[in-house]
Amino acid sequence: MRTPSIGIHVMMLPASSNLHISSETVDSINTAISTTCLMNQCIHHETYVGHDHIHFLIEAPNEDRAVHFVQEALASIIDSIRAIQPEFEFDDGIHVTLLPPWHIDILASFVRDQPRYHQRKTVQDELEQVFKPGLIGTVEARTEPADVGSTN
Repeated sequence: MRTPSIGIHVMMLPASSNLHISSETVDSINTAISTTCLMNQCIHHETYVGHDHIHFLIEAPNEDRAVHFVQEALASIIDSIRAIQPEFEFDDGIHVTLLPPWHIDILASFVRDQPRYHQRKTVQDELEQVFKPGLIGTVEARTEPADVGSTN
């Protein structure tokens, strides 16, 4: 029997269309997410790093651990990108979706399929059709556990 858990999908975008995530940062972003998972007893399911957005999907043992993971992962990802791109900024709106464990495999497939998905759809289409309801606000709001726990 599977231990109760919670899935967390995060989507991050650069602050402006003029900023792009360098391909040189992909390994450090993956390392940042994997290391943060280990430190928070989470499972790293999938990550996609494109030039114009990042997706990652993890599984946490409970909501408290999920909140800690999100806070630490965001800081770690930003630090790893700025080590290569010091001027880089993310958009203040971070899209976070909490999901039951039985939806993790479905969303993992979606994250893995990003290159093909974006042959047909733009990131803006994705935001409007899939993730707009998951917007949780500004950087300051992301540090409050209640904000992360109150998303859909």
